[in-house]
Amino acid sequence: MGEAVRRMGQADPVTAVREPITNPYAGYEEEMETARLRRLKADLAATPEERLQDADALVRLGRMVRPHRNRSQIIAFDSYEDYDRWKTTHNAGG
Repeated sequence: MGEAVRRMGQADPVTAVREPITNPYAGYEEEMETARLRRLKADLAATPEERLQDADALVRLGRMVRPHRNRSQIIAFDSYEDYDRWKTTHNAGG
């Protein structure tokens, strides 16, 4: 294993890793461009209110898929003065 690591360190970084790069959408460029333009035209035809409603719907959908998690945070301070400085900054919105 050590020999493999040594050889890898000596190899040219560009050729050391040979993983094929494939585009999963290769061959569908024309269809994707057509769909993109159709979506763009539909978005531009919408009123600002409709766009806002669509954005709100996407936010709601995102929250359903990935709801907000209640997380606890533990913060340690070296002194009361550090805590006081943090609390003052935190309350001030900084």
